[in-house]
Amino acid sequence: MVRLMRGGFSWSGREKKCVFVNLRDGTFADVSGLSGINYAEDGRAVAVSDWDGDGDLDLWMKFRSGPQVRFLRTDSPAGHHYLSLRLIGKTCNRDAIGAVATVVLVDAGATKRVVRHVAAGDGYLSQSSKWLHFGLGTSAKIEKLIVRWPGGQTQEIAGPRVDQRYVLRQGDPLPIPQPPRRVTIAEAPATPMAPPSTARLVLKVPLPMAPERLREIAPPSDKPGPVLLSLWASWCAPCVSELKGLVAGRDRISAAGVRISAVNVDEEAKRDAARRMMHGIVSDPAAAAFLHRVDASQPAMEFLDAVLKHVRDKEGLVSLPMSLLLDAGGALQVVYIGPVEADTLLTDAARFGAGQTPPHERSSFPGRWYFGVERTLPDLARELQSRGLVDEARFYSSTAPAPTEPRP
Repeated sequence: MVRLMRGGFSWSGREKKCVFVNLRDGTFADVSGLSGINYAEDGRAVAVSDWDGDGDLDLWMKFRSGPQVRFLRTDSPAGHHYLSLRLIGKTCNRDAIGAVATVVLVDAGATKRVVRHVAAGDGYLSQSSKWLHFGLGTSAKIEKLIVRWPGGQTQEIAGPRVDQRYVLRQGDPLPIPQPPRRVTIAEAPATPMAPPSTARLVLKVPLPMAPERLREIAPPSDKPGPVLLSLWASWCAPCVSELKGLVAGRDRISAAGVRISAVNVDEEAKRDAARRMMHGIVSDPAAAAFLHRVDASQPAMEFLDAVLKHVRDKEGLVSLPMSLLLDAGGALQVVYIGPVEADTLLTDAARFGAGQTPPHERSSFPGRWYFGVERTLPDLARELQSRGLVDEARFYSSTAPAPTEPRP
């Protein structure tokens, strides 16, 4: 489950939203496409209620992706009738969960029954209204209402009026009519959520970086502190903009004790062009002293790709810009996919730079985590071994596996 979330996948996404019409002959017709309800977004829950008080049932739909909530208003044909009923228990539970209500109709000499029951939770992650809604069609007269309360008590009430809302308390002789509920809801077009320009992955379990490879790509310093490895290439315009932004904020970044290494991952034939481009970024001595620059060797790029594949549970170094924030001890704390701004860097460096952030606060997702996340270093070691990185593989094989996080 954690791997699915970190990889940006759904647990059971891309499932159709289905609507069926009762043909009243024991079969149903699939009208999902005609209804317009089969949205492309990853749906999760639906709740039913007469929200606007006009006597027919409306839908609230919840989606994992945006827009996250949709209201679908129903407008029934004129001339159809309804009854709304709210049951309140006295000797049973107050919400009358488990009660069964039956409306008996007499239409053209034939007796019809419409049955509803009170439930607590009627769908995945959803709870519809506890108001029982009876669609009566063209029937304009109710013969009687029968309520079987939890515990077995049965109550009959003669002739409630159609197109009314009633509250019935257990044991009361008559239901109490309620005033009409009229809600005006302004229509608005669905506005898709714009995706963020940068994805930020906070590691639940920090990953120590192999020291030998880290010495190649991280800036040297006598003072331990957070390090940002900014991976860039000459063909990546957002990478150049990111580096220029970091250089512009060098006074604040240096004051926070954060060091930055611009790690070029161009192929060998483009390295000269990359150096000329970098000269334009660090054109003055102060900028050149601030931004450590290194050309990543092929083994270094293989190492970074394997590490990113391990922590992301999917492709490794496949897009730029990408940056890695390391704490003062050389452990990977945060991965940025997309440009990282100085303000974000400084906030994360203050929070994760010392490597002492409690486990339950290390997450890209809101909420509290109640289960551990295991860091499987032997898997990373085997991946590195398959790439010919023997020393790095030996480091992770000999490093004790990170303990499963305590449950906060």
